Amino acid sequence: ITYIKSDTFLLITADNLLKSSALRVFCENNEQVLTIACYADEEKDVRFLIQNYLKIKGYTVSETALSLLQSRLNENRQATKNELEKLITYLGERTHVEEKDVIEVISDTSSATAEMLVFAVANGQHKEADNALRILFLNGENPVGITRILSLHFNKLLIGADLVSKRVSGEEICKKLLRANQFRLKEQLLQQVYKWKKEYLCKTLQLLLETEQQKKTTGMPAELIVERAVTMITGLGKRLNH
Repeated sequence: ITYIKSDTFLLITADNLLKSSALRVFCENNEQVLTIACYADEEKDVRFLIQNYLKIKGYTVSETALSLLQSRLNENRQATKNELEKLITYLGERTHVEEKDVIEVISDTSSATAEMLVFAVANGQHKEADNALRILFLNGENPVGITRILSLHFNKLLIGADLVSKRVSGEEICKKLLRANQFRLKEQLLQQVYKWKKEYLCKTLQLLLETEQQKKTTGMPAELIVERAVTMITGLGKRLNH
């Protein structure tokens, strides 16, 4: 960098970097490098954005409606504003947002896509897993959140495998592992519980733990690290389903 004598510039992007990261230290201490820190929105930021956007537009929102909006929208600010505009159009002449309005207009797409992802990964379906992961990224889903969603599913399968070893019935296993609105997934879940042995579940959970650590320590783009983990786990799922 010291000897560059042209108008060419190099753009480097990275995920969260520790203060001790070699890349961060180099960039912050080099006079020829401009460093710009960017911070992802947290839950409280999403809540403030929703409340403030509606207020500026002349709308009020009930506490329950606000909490539901916060759970269904994400850190992608433009996507959130687009959804809020849909909600405003739906309200017509009304200026107060209730929970029933949110349920009617704002679909819980992240939750549905997350279900698609975890079941596709455990089933060994590469194309479906890639599609679901891409949708989650486009919707602004945090890579850390995706890793934890996967960990939660495979922890459920581990609990299920333990229940199978205790001769618990499939019906009881589903009651313990699925919410009432997830019972449509009953057959898929049981297939995975019976096919995934404890040995492979433990290896998968270890891989997901390492994936989360890598996002904090390597400086590699978090999306790339998650994609690699999803590909590896889906490959294992495919082998177990044959």
